[in-house]
Amino acid sequence: MPYQRYFEGAQFVHFLLGTTTVALAVPIHRGLAILETRLIPLTIALLCGGAVAIASAVGIATYLSADAAIIDTFYPKSVTAPIAMGVAERISVSPTLTAVFAIVTGILGAILGSSILNLLGMKAWWQRGFAMGMHGILGAILIPIVVAYIR
Repeated sequence: MPYQRYFEGAQFVHFLLGTTTVALAVPIHRGLAILETRLIPLTIALLCGGAVAIASAVGIATYLSADAAIIDTFYPKSVTAPIAMGVAERISVSPTLTAVFAIVTGILGAILGSSILNLLGMKAWWQRGFAMGMHGILGAILIPIVVAYIR
């Protein structure tokens, strides 16, 4: 299915994702003072998590001898689907395949995330929230920088 046709059918979901993203601004604004005190650890976690997300996906695909066109779709896959598709278009890879990888990554993160954090003994709400939501932050900040640097 061509991307344009897919996007026409996904307008409602796209609208809901945008609305949800804006709605998250209120609790983030309320907790901004607390987050500012934790800026250094969060920045370090963001950079390390972003590097691991990109390197592991691309590294595994390369190790398994995947086609270069498939490997390139893994660079933006650790973000929300709309951001991943936009980045994919900018780096001239398949937005459709990138969207599939982004959605699968999100589903796996939602299914396994809490269990992994429990195993790691992570109990602080701000740590769990940041770890679970890092892919969105990663997409907005780190992925475009990394992809631009690599390309």
